[in-house]
Amino acid sequence: MRRKMIAMLPAAAACCVTSALVAAPPPVQPLRPQEVEPPAQISEPVVRLLDQGAAPQRELRLAPEAGLKQQVEMVMRMNTTVTMNGMQMPAPAMPAIKTVMIIEVTEVAENGDITSTFETTEAGGADGPLPPMYQGMFDGLVGMSGTTVMTNRGLTRKADMQLPADADPMIRQQVESIEENMTQMSAPFPAEAVGVGAKWEVKQRITSGGITIDQTAVYELVKSNEDVIELAVQISQTAGEQPLNQPGLPPDASITLKSMSSTGSGMLSLLLGHIAPESATMDMDSKVNATMAMQGQSMNFDQAIKTSMATSSQVGEGD
Repeated sequence: MRRKMIAMLPAAAACCVTSALVAAPPPVQPLRPQEVEPPAQISEPVVRLLDQGAAPQRELRLAPEAGLKQQVEMVMRMNTTVTMNGMQMPAPAMPAIKTVMIIEVTEVAENGDITSTFETTEAGGADGPLPPMYQGMFDGLVGMSGTTVMTNRGLTRKADMQLPADADPMIRQQVESIEENMTQMSAPFPAEAVGVGAKWEVKQRITSGGITIDQTAVYELVKSNEDVIELAVQISQTAGEQPLNQPGLPPDASITLKSMSSTGSGMLSLLLGHIAPESATMDMDSKVNATMAMQGQSMNFDQAIKTSMATSSQVGEGD
């Protein structure tokens, strides 16, 4: 999952924004296989230490053992309001989504690099069965698998993901949502030794769903006790004016993003001997302004998007 899931917290807003954007304009056309959007692209994080924190200090490093398996459950809730040409529009109901995956550490190299595999075993409603039109699409996520190699600081060296051969082409955007959620939940560590109160900044650029977003996350080490650490995170995202290339739009339609801004905060609890967090939460608020041109007419719309994500894990493959 492109950046992997070492700790799992901050960039799903990118996908949440683009998912919500396509709900506001007229219905999109069904996607053909050749129209499937390319995978999300995420730049290498730039990590900068802001405050080393109090003594005692130590280097934060992941140290899982080969053979470790974790079952990771993620729940995402999203609400959106849309105003078009100054008139508030009916907002589509957005069901809460739960995904479950199994992560297995297959190799730990002498230099600390960690190779692991993952597979999605469940995708559907978090509060009960989804309507058939939704569940049919999420069924295509089950069986999604891949391999990642990352450093013991949580920086991804290599990532590969595969969808089931019979997956619906329209599932790509949902896959990106999961990928971005896992990215959100990741917390690359600084190279330096740090203590409680330490803060570091992580900057990266994310291109997903046809939109390029600059993200800054600031982490604070609020607890450091042997193998257990807790982090608080503050996130900001911005995007300037750019064309929004949404697959499936009518041929004569185009969308231009005018501006996007997001802020969010979350908490993360991690055992350094594991690869996924014991628990993580993230709440994001996003504002989007865009215009749509179609059949010689132009429409302006604004969106406010609230996203809440929660992740938990347990050793093994669950029940």
